[in-house]
Amino acid sequence: MNYFFFLFLLLAISCTNYSSQKISINPVIILSTIEGSSETTKIKGIERTSNGHILRVAAQNVEYTFKGYKLFQAPTEKEVFLLPKENGIDCVNFIQRPNYGIIYIMEVSENPRGLANLCYFPINLTQGYFVSIRVVSFIGILENVSSPSNAVKVP
Repeated sequence: MNYFFFLFLLLAISCTNYSSQKISINPVIILSTIEGSSETTKIKGIERTSNGHILRVAAQNVEYTFKGYKLFQAPTEKEVFLLPKENGIDCVNFIQRPNYGIIYIMEVSENPRGLANLCYFPINLTQGYFVSIRVVSFIGILENVSSPSNAVKVP
């Protein structure tokens, strides 16, 4: 019995493949420049619909701790990056897990029309404000929020 205890103690002391650092998570990228559409790709990263907005994003989050997304909205680009995680709106009704390198669509509306292939944020955006998205994951039982995506101006 003492042999197993000694072996376990030796293994615990000599094992150095661990870290107490937080796991970084890839932030989402809204597929456009700050003004809402890219000249090179012609992709509109944010677009107004009849009852809200859609966001086109690059979101490949295969982490086993992945939980979802939060949307942040503020009057300026700087403010949207500085908002605390509690100010974010959760993306609900996940349709699929973002495992593939494709363009995903998130709908932002209090009355979604079902345009999303990822999920939707139950909120209406304010024209002229800036929005950003962060990835939410679990670290143990605690919620961890990634750094913000790029910010875009709401049309």
